Amino acid sequence: MKKILYLIFSLSVTAGVFYYLLSEISISDVLKLISNVDRHGLLLFVTCSLAMSFFITWRYKLLISVSGFSPSPVLLFLVVLVRNLFADLLPARIGTFVYIYIVNSRLGVALSAATSSFVLATLLDILALMILLIVLVGVGFDALPPAYLLAFAILIGGIIWVVIYNLPRLLNWLVQILPKSPTMEKLTVLFSSIEREVTASRQAGVFTRLIALSLLVRITKYAALYFFLYALLRPLAYTFSDLNVSKVLVGLVAAESSASLPVSGIAGFGAYEGVWAFTFEFLGFPEKIAQLTAISHHLFTQLYGYSIGALALMLLLLPIASRARVTSVANYNERASSFYLKVSLSVVLLALVLAAFLGSLPAQSGAKSLDNHNPVLLSKKEKAALENLGSKLPRRILFDSNRSGTFGIYSIRVDGTELMTLADGKQHEMYPSVSPDGRWIVYASARSTARHAPAEIWIMDINGNGNRLVAADGTFPSFSSTGNSIYFERDRSKVMSVKLDGSQMKEIYPANTKPFRNHAVVKPRISPDGTMVAFTSDRRGRWNAWYDRLDGSSPVHISKGCEPNWHPNGKELVLVLSRAKNAKAKSGLFDYHLASKAISVSQDDGPPFGHEYFPALSSNGKFLLYSAAPADQHDHFSANYQIYLKDLESGTTTRVTFDNHTNRWPTLLP
Repeated sequence: MKKILYLIFSLSVTAGVFYYLLSEISISDVLKLISNVDRHGLLLFVTCSLAMSFFITWRYKLLISVSGFSPSPVLLFLVVLVRNLFADLLPARIGTFVYIYIVNSRLGVALSAATSSFVLATLLDILALMILLIVLVGVGFDALPPAYLLAFAILIGGIIWVVIYNLPRLLNWLVQILPKSPTMEKLTVLFSSIEREVTASRQAGVFTRLIALSLLVRITKYAALYFFLYALLRPLAYTFSDLNVSKVLVGLVAAESSASLPVSGIAGFGAYEGVWAFTFEFLGFPEKIAQLTAISHHLFTQLYGYSIGALALMLLLLPIASRARVTSVANYNERASSFYLKVSLSVVLLALVLAAFLGSLPAQSGAKSLDNHNPVLLSKKEKAALENLGSKLPRRILFDSNRSGTFGIYSIRVDGTELMTLADGKQHEMYPSVSPDGRWIVYASARSTARHAPAEIWIMDINGNGNRLVAADGTFPSFSSTGNSIYFERDRSKVMSVKLDGSQMKEIYPANTKPFRNHAVVKPRISPDGTMVAFTSDRRGRWNAWYDRLDGSSPVHISKGCEPNWHPNGKELVLVLSRAKNAKAKSGLFDYHLASKAISVSQDDGPPFGHEYFPALSSNGKFLLYSAAPADQHDHFSANYQIYLKDLESGTTTRVTFDNHTNRWPTLLP
């Protein structure tokens, strides 16, 4: 009855998780992702996977040799492949126990030696993972709070160390407390034998060698899984720099740990996919990507493991395998220098093979973009939200993006379709603004994204034609409310005004006023009535939001924050605030009311995309546009900022772009 209930519960886990995931994505998307897998990335995966099995085999052989047996390395390698097969097939990794049975029955290794090698290898795997986490924290692990991760790794690693060190005592204690009966007598004899094998392993002085091999097992295992994730996503224009090692490792460890639960689903499918999808989305991956890779990655790696495991099992069942009996050795006496030389040569050979595969990767142009209208990236919920928004607001959004390798000016429909390139040359085209009548777009063209890089103000028509220079030495332009003048920033200290034809250029702020003469005045926005300016300054520290009359008579400090922008009514500002208002995910958008000086939340979400910046209001004040990135990303020139649009009347927020680039300064075209 218990087995039936367990089976029903396992089926429920698998069915529940897959019902949820397949309600968001389609199986055809999964198969398409797998069928388009990058072949070079696949070779990297297979190489690391076989290397992992090689190091597992080496470790088992070392443990068994200490017990006085010397099995065939080839047959032991096949046993490891079969062990991997059953480990994935049965829940809670209980399938790994098949190793003990095969090594004992097919290779002729004593049951006690087979069992002790299995127990020690399992404990060493956990210890090696904790050591690896500690090392990663030391070199800058940034996916989770390092202090918590370090404390966890030291605690678990310490417990495992104590267990390994005291394993003979624990086994001896079990022998003492087992009740006396014919069945228990056999178990007592086995435990006593295992105790002797474990003690022999400790006395052989091979513990550091076992840790070295265990670390290589863990490194090659996660490298294989990492490379296959890369192989899946490379056709979607992901690069190694997009797949943060820290984040991917956290996702892999979380998903792998779920497979060790007592009830994780049928044949390993269920909890693994659910934990993968949740963890990767939490770490900042797009929802659809997290869900797609949860199924496609696990499905392929499972089928791969089943295939080579089944082939290995068939080879082990051949008569020649049964005749290759184990030989006995008096004791293990390999010198440490010889062992580590072999390990070093193996690592160097593996590194050379991987380097050759990595070197053969075709160049990946920055012009290949993960455009959000690519259906493989959108869940059904996201598609429905965009379609609804597009029918309600059939307009286009203007923005800048680094999707070509340099920043350029683009526009896209509100429903996430019809991406258009308006200006994208060899320099960086940034900070677009549209005239009130919708005829013209003004932008800055800079030689680089460095803070003081030379930049110019250019203008073009709404279709990206007729580009002409308006002003040299300027950046961050915007139109006046009448549309006949352009305001821009110069030298990070002045606000300039110029006519569309480049005439009548003049400094309008701070001019002769004193308060900001020795401070930065950046990202200026002129009020709709043309009498005030809002800007970011380093006066009172970096950075603070201010507004003032253009004559410099009434400077007002808003708060510690940046990028203030006017509401169309001229009575409010929307700006970026962070710690000053305890914003979620490090920053949020807040409204500042000039009359009351009250500050209220305009938009402030948590992870995965809760780091809001670049706010702008539609001309009627009904919609808020902004970009948001994961909380651990801030750089305005490289972070994965995605465009969002919020309906201020309904409070509904819709994500518009779903790509791998930095999309900034969105504004709604008339």
